This record gives sequence, structure tokens and C-alpha cells, in this order.
Amino acid sequence: MSNWRADSSRKISRRFVIEGELVLDTPASFSSGETNATEIVILEDERARLPLIPGASLAGALRHYLVTRELGFRHPDERPDGQKTLATLLFGEALDDGSTRTESRVIAHDALGEGKLTRREGVKIAGKTRTADDGMLFSTQVWETNTRFKLRFELVLFKEDTDDFIAGFAGALNALGRGEISLGGRKQRGYGRVHIENWHVSFYDMSSAVAVGAWLQNRRMSNMMQDFFALGDNLIDRRQFIHVAALVQIQDSILIRTASDVADNEHLTSNTRPILSGTSVTGALRARALKIANTVFADYSRAEHIVNDMFGHHGTEGNQNLTASRLTVEEHPIENGRFQYIQNRIKIDRFTGGAFETALFSERPLFADNSTVVQVNLMLRYPANTYEQEILQAQTGLLLLVLKDLWTEDLPLGGEASIGRGRLKGLQATIAFKYADHDRPFVVELDEAGLVDASLAGDMQTYVQALWNYGGQPV
Repeated sequence: MSNWRADSSRKISRRFVIEGELVLDTPASFSSGETNATEIVILEDERARLPLIPGASLAGALRHYLVTRELGFRHPDERPDGQKTLATLLFGEALDDGSTRTESRVIAHDALGEGKLTRREGVKIAGKTRTADDGMLFSTQVWETNTRFKLRFELVLFKEDTDDFIAGFAGALNALGRGEISLGGRKQRGYGRVHIENWHVSFYDMSSAVAVGAWLQNRRMSNMMQDFFALGDNLIDRRQFIHVAALVQIQDSILIRTASDVADNEHLTSNTRPILSGTSVTGALRARALKIANTVFADYSRAEHIVNDMFGHHGTEGNQNLTASRLTVEEHPIENGRFQYIQNRIKIDRFTGGAFETALFSERPLFADNSTVVQVNLMLRYPANTYEQEILQAQTGLLLLVLKDLWTEDLPLGGEASIGRGRLKGLQATIAFKYADHDRPFVVELDEAGLVDASLAGDMQTYVQALWNYGGQPV
């Protein structure tokens, strides 16, 4: 006999069922946690062999977004006043100390999709030599761009729950739909950027027998998408970051190497479209940042520390001193590039001037003209607790100097920079400085000639000055 009692039930008063179609804008790696030799194995549904995003991964991504939005980046899920955060109230908490737990109001279903599975090759580059480290070649299985997943969430509200719960969840889902929340592995390097299509929001008043019957039969109610998402428009935002959105022109040719059936090396593509990968951009930015820091700083370890704090600390095998990158770089397709022909090349012995035996190889770079452009978007996130304001200001100055080199054709991307490949010229850019104590981001615009508003040059120089001051060098 059941021991259920009406007076002790949860008294669910409202339910929202939110459905949509998630579309990958860049390849995504949802790892199963297994490896096959040097390959990271992707997560699939065991029966249907279809792409799978676990509901726990979706809920975790939404929860993390709410925490960072309410408290800032790299802040624990704890409010200074001791009250529960909106993320905790929505997604619950598991406590081992015997205290009262908060049950999740959100039910996130596993998402099955349809798409094409491909492989991405990767290699770790040595910072000093800018060549591949021995034994550091690896490959990752990824679901390709335009893979689509069916999403379904339920928001369960009790009698005492206010509309703040709806606002918080609506704000998180809206951010997912706009591409602000990336999913899967290597998010900081451009993987897993998504958007949502065909939102449908059904509301069920659980005090109504008709609504309860419709929910039990999984019948959709009228779509209240606009009213639902409008509640999340005014969420507090305490994140601090610098966001750069730049449009650059490729000057000659570019080659980000990948295996090919037609040549030994071919420029990287995604769904037949040539791309500028986030890993290539980040690698070049990191190497140049370290080069600049070594010039400014008398102590190499100090220069290495400021760069590792921005780009993440790699560490070594068994080393626990690992940190995630605070710099996120997006992956974007290259527009109007052309695969004109395959170049056959040969390696020359520098001592004899003759050709090496068996050293003939072929390449298929992407060639550019005046209309070949690509978007370079990146974000440098500030921690919520500005533990050392001096180093954060210095890192901002370092990033601006690296972007200046990229903008003026001094920092090539991809391989074979020594023969002129990968040079970029800046066309237009927007740099937004978002601080917690400002209602709106402070925005700087650039065109081919430089700053659109020349009066802002002094503000930019302040950050560069902070780098020099932090390095202990005279200006």
C-alpha cells in the first residue's frame, strides 16, 4: 500500500515543456571518456548509433552559465550573503553533510541527433622552436557542422516558486539559442558553438484537469515562446571580459594542414568549406604573446606566468598544476577562398644544393584575392575576484599588442609562414570592454586606418603602459 499523502506532496503547480532543434555551427566533440591509441572516441547512442548529448551535459552547461552571469567568471556557486544562487535553486545541490538538499526544478532529456562523423588531427607545438613536439600528434572524432539534435527540457515549479525561476531558466536557454554557450570538449578553441531553431514552449497549469491530461498525453499547448523568453531579458550580468570581433582579409594563401586524398597536405575544411580553426589562431596568439612578454620582462618565468594565466597552463604528465584557458577563440569559415591547384614541392639539401631523395610532396593551400575574408572572434575573461588587478591590466595590454600584430600582417597563421602564407590584414573590428561596474560595455571600433575615434588612443595606451609597468621595464 502506498504511503503517499497529499499534505506532504511537492504540490507542483506549473510545468513548462521547452523543445527546440539544436544545430552545430562548428564541429563538436562529445567525448565518451575512452581513447583508442591516439584517438579520442566520440559519444554515441549504443542502439541507434546516433549523435548523443547527455541531459547531464546540457544541464551542466546551463547551470555554469547562470553561475557566471550571477557571480562572474571563476566564482564558486556561493553568494556572499549566504543565500542560494539562482543556479542552485533551479538545478539543485547534492550535500554530504546531512543538511537539507535542494531538488532540481529542471529536467533535461538526452538529445539524439543526425549528422556526419569526421576526424580532426591535432598536434602540440613547441613554444621555442614552433615545430611539432615529438609524440604529441593526436586525433579527435567530431560531429560535423550542421549536425542537428532534438532538445527537450521541463521546468517544474512548486507552489511557492516565483517567476524568478522562469526568468533564470529562460535567460540560460536564450543564451544557448544565441550561441553564447558552447558544448562538448575544447570549447575555448572554437568547438561546440551552437544555435537553436524552432523553439516551442508549452505551459501546463497543474491545477487544471485539462492541462494535466494534455501533459500526460504529451500534447503540445499553444506556443508561448515570446512571453517565456521575455522574462529572461533583464537577468543581472556580473561577467567581466573583453570581446573582440574582427573581420580580416587573407593576403596571399593559407595552409592549415590536414590529410587529404588529393595531396599530402590540404587546407582544413569543415563540410567542404575552408575554415580558420580556433586552435591555429590560439597557437599563433600564444606564441606571439610569449615573445612580446619575453621582450618586456627581464625574468622569463614572470613572462611565462602571465601568458599561462591567460592561455592556460599545459603542465606535464602527472603534473597537477593545470589551468583552463581564459581566452576563448571561435572557429569560422573562410569566405571566397579558392582551391586553385595542387603545388608539387621538393626538399633541398642546404649543403649540396641538390634534392633530397624521396622528399617530393604535394600541397593544396587555399588561395585568396581581395574578397577573401574571415571572422576572428575571441574573448578574454576576467575572474570575478580581481585577485590582482595589476596583472589583469597587463594582460589586456598584451592582448592588444598581439592583435595589433595580427591586424598589420606581422603575425601569420597556419603553416609555411616563411614562404608568405597566412598573412592577414585587418578591415574592421569591434573591441568591447565589459566590466561589472558598468551598465554597458565600453566599445572601441577599428577600420583599415586604425581607431575610428582617435581620442580613444590614450585609453588603449593605458593598458599597454600597464604591461610595461608590470614587467618592470622603463617606457
